[in-house]
Order: sequence, then C-alpha cells, then structure tokens
Amino acid sequence: MLDKKRITKLTYPHSITIYQNGDNPNHYYYFTWKKKSYRGSTGCSDEKSSTEKVCDIFYEVKKGSRKSGSKNSNKFSEVCKKYIKYQEGNYLSPRTLEEYKRHSRFLLEKFRDYDIDSLCSREVYDNYRKWRVSYYDTHETKKIIKYKRNGKTLQGRTLDKVGNVPINRECRLLVSILRYSKSNLSLLSGIDIPSYQMLKENRREEILTKEEYEKIVKYWETKNPYYSYIIRFLNNTGIRYPNELNRICWKDVHIDKSYVMIRDRKSRKSKDPLDTPVPLVGTGKEIIEKLWSREKVPKGPDDFVFVNDKGIQVKNIRNSWKKGLRECGLSQSLVMYGFRHLYTTRMVKRSDIPILLISKTLGHRDTTMISKHYEHLRVEDLVSVFQQSENHKNQIKKEQEEIRNGHNETPDDVDIL
Repeated sequence: MLDKKRITKLTYPHSITIYQNGDNPNHYYYFTWKKKSYRGSTGCSDEKSSTEKVCDIFYEVKKGSRKSGSKNSNKFSEVCKKYIKYQEGNYLSPRTLEEYKRHSRFLLEKFRDYDIDSLCSREVYDNYRKWRVSYYDTHETKKIIKYKRNGKTLQGRTLDKVGNVPINRECRLLVSILRYSKSNLSLLSGIDIPSYQMLKENRREEILTKEEYEKIVKYWETKNPYYSYIIRFLNNTGIRYPNELNRICWKDVHIDKSYVMIRDRKSRKSKDPLDTPVPLVGTGKEIIEKLWSREKVPKGPDDFVFVNDKGIQVKNIRNSWKKGLRECGLSQSLVMYGFRHLYTTRMVKRSDIPILLISKTLGHRDTTMISKHYEHLRVEDLVSVFQQSENHKNQIKKEQEEIRNGHNETPDDVDIL
C-alpha cells in the first residue's frame, strides 16, 4: 500500500478527506456522494489551495457536472485503452504494438480502477516492482506455460521470478501513459510525473567457447543440417534471431556484391525503419550459396531465404536449440542471442575494423551501445596496435640511420687526396 498521510478532514460543505499520497507533493482528496466514491488530485501542494480546489470539485459533483471526480474520465483502464489506440495510429511496427499490449495487461491488472492522478509517484513504481517480482508466487495458475500442439494442450516450463527487463518495460510504459494523458487528454494538470529509475538489466553475455560451438554445429549437421545453417549464419553475421533472420528475402541478398540487406531493424531511438547492409564473407556467403543451390525450393524475390528443404519456414528453433545443448552436455543457460554477442566480441577485438562500421552492421544508429558494453575489449588490442606502430617507426628510423652512416663510410679502394 502507498504511504498516505492525512492533511485535514473537512466537515463543510461535506465530509472530505485531504491527504498526501506517497512522495507526490500534491494533495489528494476523497469523499462519497450518493453512494459513489470520488478521489483524485487537487493539483495543489498547500492546504489552503487544496481546500478551495476540493470544495469547487464537490460543488461540481453535487450539480452533476463532474463524473468520477474529473471532467474527463481519468480511470487508468480508459486512459490506457486510449493510449494503445493512439499508438496504433503512429505507424509503429506490429511487434512493438504487441509488446505494448502485452505489458499493458499487467498494468491493467494492477491499476485498472485507479485514477491516474494517484499514480504519479515514485512510490507507485516501487510498489509495482515489488508486486511484479513475486507475481507468480500469488498467481499459481499462471506459473506454468501452456501451449497447444496437434490439438493437444501441453505444459511448458515453470515460471519463477519476474526479471528486471519486463519490469522496466512495464514501468516505462506506465510513465508514457501518464505523460500521454497530460499532453493529449488535458489530465494531470499541475501534477508532476516523476521519471522512472531503471533497474539494472543483466545482459545475456554468456557465449559458447570454440570447442562448444564446434560441438553443437557438428551435432546439428548430423541431426538437421538446415539448423546448422541457421546457427553458423548467426555466428558469422551477428543478426538478431528470429525476427531479422526470418525476414530475409531473396531480393535482399546480393551475392555478387557480398552483402545482405536487413530491413526494418529494431531501433530504440527512432520510430523510423532502419535498413542496413550486413557483409557476406566466409561462412555467411557459403551458407547463402548453399541455400540458393537447392533446386526444389522457391527462390522468387519475395520468397524467404531461410526455409527448410521443403520450402517451409521454421519460425523458431529455440526449443530444438535447448534439446541440442542437453544432448551435447552443454550449459542450458546458453541462448541463441549469444551468437550476436559472440560476433560483436570478435569484431570489436579486431583493431582493423572501425567501431562505427561494427555498429552499422549490428543495426545500431550510433556507437553508443558498442562503446558502453564492448569498448573494454579493445584496450589490449589498442595498446598492441600503437606498440606495433611505435616499433615500425623505430625500425624505419634505424634503417634511415644505417643509410646515412653508409654514405659517410669511405670505401677501401678509394684514395684519399
């Protein structure tokens, strides 16, 4: 529960409680009228102004010109619905919209009947985080993932604690909804919307060793060669799986110029689609050529590149990936996203490739992510490059010195006058 501190209780013109809600400086009110409850923010932080404001609100309610304590509906459920509809008209990708809807389901479960002016507090964020962390302890029926296959309902993995990543996404969405209601719906007038302090997110950085990679590739070359193509291609290009890999069509592949265009790449800083070329060199180019050489698979401009030998696109091989890890005796914590990290690690350690080019290949708009998470890998390499440069300079200097000394020497067969 939020820490509510009563400021005063009015007896005239009606029984009205004025209180402070958490760390929000503005005062809130609560009263009942004709068996209906009214609550919300006064938009004021001192007792006198709050009293005057709440009296005006009460008279509006008494006259019937105000509903739910506000001239505009400010129930979270209604504002959230308007926000999602607003975003649908913003030309966001279907994937982003689906994420908004998924995250909003938990917000609605927690705040459905709340007035939004009671949510503008960091304490609200903190309480929501505590609620979400232990979500599956209080929602036993949602703890086990269930899915359908061949008309049968099967049970998947059991969920435990909710991680920081979904909690951060949901709290950031809450802040966005509050800001939308203030700027687009003329609500929350005079109320500050505190920013959300992100929880630390543990990056999925555990990667395969060379021996583990060779082991899992050999396993799939025997079990299903097409799966080994996917794994080797991800390792050689660093593109995201499954979204980016599954969108590649033959019109995006330029074997003669040794690159593939990855379209509509994820970008946190802009809503504009981002298309970037990814080099096809070595193993990456070899795999594309093998996929092209299959005779019975459609290869029109709009046909997908990564389909099996029957021309069917396998949407996701993560379950098979986990099975392969088990049968190879490898750690179950290894994820396919690790190939992106493994690729980036290799590229960053190559001093001959500029950071900017690596960032563009990964689909980043700038070098911020690389500098933040990978720049430390370049320290030894940078020292090595500068040391080689210094050694090269000293070698040239030594050779030039030897040449000058050679010109000053007197040959034995020349007479000195």
